[in-house]
Amino acid sequence: MQRRAESYVAELLLPKMKARHPDANITLKRRSFVPGLLPQENEEAAKLALEWTGGNRTYAVPYGTEAGIFRGHGIPTVICGPGDIAQAHQANEFVAKSQMDACDTFIDKLIRWAETR
Repeated sequence: MQRRAESYVAELLLPKMKARHPDANITLKRRSFVPGLLPQENEEAAKLALEWTGGNRTYAVPYGTEAGIFRGHGIPTVICGPGDIAQAHQANEFVAKSQMDACDTFIDKLIRWAETR
């Protein structure tokens, strides 16, 4: 993503600005970084999440979470939860009741698993 932004600035935006004002310039400064999280199906957290949800594969998501930070510290991590990103963070955001019910079932399985540890 950073390379795309740098290319856009250097190849498209800045030349247009300099055409109007030769002294124009743009400085890009990263203010934060959230590492991505690639799926690891052999990781215990992923195996458990697949088992508890009845899923059969893991996949990457196109949005940022803290999950990559946790995995970077050696904590087995998956991203899972109720709802659909298509309805998130917008007007009339919602989570279907069926998704909340599935979440309750997942958390019950997590609690039972944790009690056996």
